Formats: sequence, structure tokens, C-alpha cells
Amino acid sequence: VKTVFDDNKFLKEQSSKACTAALTDVLGMIPDDKKADFADSMHNLINSEVEVKKADINKVLSGVVNPQDKTVKKLSNTIQVLNKSNILDKKLKNNIDKTLSDIDKSTNLFVKGNIKPEYQQAIVASVNDTVKFAMKNSNKYNEENADVAQDKFLNDYKKYHMLNYPLELLDEYLLLSAKDGPLNSSNKTTVTKAETEFDLKRASLESAMEVASLVDMQDTLMEAISTGNAAAVAEKFSDFDVPLGFANDKSKGMLSMDNELAIDYIVRNLVVGSNDETAVMFINQLGLADKFLKGQNKIFDTEKTKKDVDRMVSILGTTNKEAGIVNNAIKVLTDDDFDNDTNFNQKIDDAKKDIIQKTDKMGRKNDVKTYLGALDTAKAVINANPDLPKSVVVAQCMNKAMADVGESANTD
Repeated sequence: VKTVFDDNKFLKEQSSKACTAALTDVLGMIPDDKKADFADSMHNLINSEVEVKKADINKVLSGVVNPQDKTVKKLSNTIQVLNKSNILDKKLKNNIDKTLSDIDKSTNLFVKGNIKPEYQQAIVASVNDTVKFAMKNSNKYNEENADVAQDKFLNDYKKYHMLNYPLELLDEYLLLSAKDGPLNSSNKTTVTKAETEFDLKRASLESAMEVASLVDMQDTLMEAISTGNAAAVAEKFSDFDVPLGFANDKSKGMLSMDNELAIDYIVRNLVVGSNDETAVMFINQLGLADKFLKGQNKIFDTEKTKKDVDRMVSILGTTNKEAGIVNNAIKVLTDDDFDNDTNFNQKIDDAKKDIIQKTDKMGRKNDVKTYLGALDTAKAVINANPDLPKSVVVAQCMNKAMADVGESANTD
């Protein structure tokens, strides 16, 4: 988004210069007593928060000048381009501001709920520095820098996580809920803040207890294995029942631990987050793999899942193929040599024909229309602003089209 924002900023600056020059020329064609009102009406069109159409502009122009005059047409075209750039600029800025705000809120909430207090400020500052660098160097993003930042955050997360200090975590939880603690304060702001912190601490304690229970289960399993009793444990499952608390079973009451659905339920409760070590040990060491897989087959509609996966693969495959075709077709249009090409209209039309021909038998026709529409927009902008770098205009329009197509594919 930041890269598109920067590209649009450049296009906006160039369009503004062209619009100012065109407006100056047209003002020279009208009486002095009408110039101020005319200029104000043009600025209102440019700064309109809704996209202005050529008919809207001509309606304003026709009361003062001839809309068909060549100089007036140029002004009309540059107003349209500048208005679109202004609207896109506001949308992108709002998008960036919201994203930065979301990152800031989620970082603070996550760090406060997971990291030991004395290290929180340093980790938040580290994340903020990474975000600031990305914003200042949006055109220099590389995966290696992102990986380094992620690795640092993960190392800090593991090193300073509250679960490494369970007794301190418990003390802080108890202090929050004490009679004279912040939860019982007369200050509403203090209470609200304390409630959030209390919920975070409770969640961390629950995680700590889940991890402790997994370790306990692993110890029990290892003891059974070391004494040669693992097989005997599984054989005793039929002697015990488990409560039917799992969503996929529609019956009520209890179910034998030997049942495939009961085993599935137990296994699911042995998985915490992405940690499935205990669950895997439980299945393998007790010889429950076959029953676990049978339970999965009962629970999941594998045919529907396969169809859904096939559909997603098809959407992504078609989207990627079409994107590859488009990128190849516009290579000549985004090259620096295109900036001085006098035959640019024909080359844009040739690129459109190439895209239409090579995507003819593919699906996702609306995406193709998005690409073709972006090339039409680029051509109109270039014709209205001959001083703009043509390759930048094409790249900016196509970047937006690619983003729209990607969003469409994700939604589908």
C-alpha cells in the first residue's frame, strides 16, 4: 500500500503541475471579472470527495468557455486525473493510518499479555523501529530484512515470555484481584485498564497450566513406556468413559474412551496452539493411529474438503497465470524507454490485445477486465499529461489493478 501511495504521490504532483498550467491557459481566455469564480469552481471539482465525470466538468465549463476547445479539453482531462489521484491519496492514507494504528494496538496488547513487564517497552520499541523503517523505505523492502526482524521478535518472545516466570505471573494476577487492587478502584479508567490486564494475565495462567498438564501427560506416557505398560494402557480404554463435550458428536451423555470420536476429543485437548508433541506421542506410543484416523473420517466431509481445496487451487492458479500474462504484456510499457515513445497509444492497445488473446480460454474474466480497464486509464492519463513519465503512469495503474485482482481472488 505504501509503495502505491508513493507512486500516486508522484503522479499527483505531476498532474498538479499540468493542471495548473492548463488552468492558467484557460483563465487567459475568459473575462477578468469571471476568473476568480471560475478558478474556485475548478478547485472544487479537483477536491471533490466523489469522483467527477467528464460530463460534470463540462457542465461547469460550458457556462464560461467552450468545452470542445483543445486547451479547455486539456484542462478537463487534467482535472479528472488530479481528482482521481486526490481520492486515491485519501483512501490510501486512511488505509495506512488504520494499519499503523492496528499494528500499534495489537503490538501493545500482545506484548502486555505475554512479555515480562520490564522488557515490554524495549520489545515494543523494536517493533516500532521495524515499522518506521518499512514506511521510510517502502521501495527497498526485501525479505531478508523482514526475516531478521521476525527472528529477533521471536527470540525476544521466547526469552522474555511470562510463562518463563510462572510465580511472578501468579503474584501479579493475585495483586490485580486483591481487595485493595486496581480492579476494585473507584476510578473507572483504572478499573477498565485493570480488567484488560486481568484478562490477559488469566489467559497466560491458563496457558501455563495447559503446558504443565501436557508435560505431566508426557511424563506419564514416558513412565508407561519405560515400564513396558504402554500397550496395556490402550487396552484399558474400554473400561473408562469421557463426557461428550466435542462439537461433532450429536448424542448426549458419556462415550467409551475406546471410541474413535472419544480418542479424537482427547487428542484435540492435548494440542495447545501449534504444540502437538504430546498429542503425537499419545497417538503413537499407545498405538492409536488407526482409530484416530477413523475418527477424522467420521468427523470431516473429505469430499467437500477436497472440492474446496481444488476450487482454491484453481482460483489461485488462474489468477497467477493471468498475472504472468499481464506482466509479460506490459514489460515494454514499464521500461524507461517507453517514456519517450511517441507510439505509446498503439503499444498500449497491442498489450491489451495480447492479454485478451492469451486469457481467452481462462476463467476469471472480471479480473481480465480490471487489467484492461487499468490500461485504458493509463492511456487516458498519459494523453492528458504528456509530460508525465509514461512508464510510471502504467506501473501505478497496473499496481492498483494487481492489488484489486489479488483482493478479489482472496475473497473468492
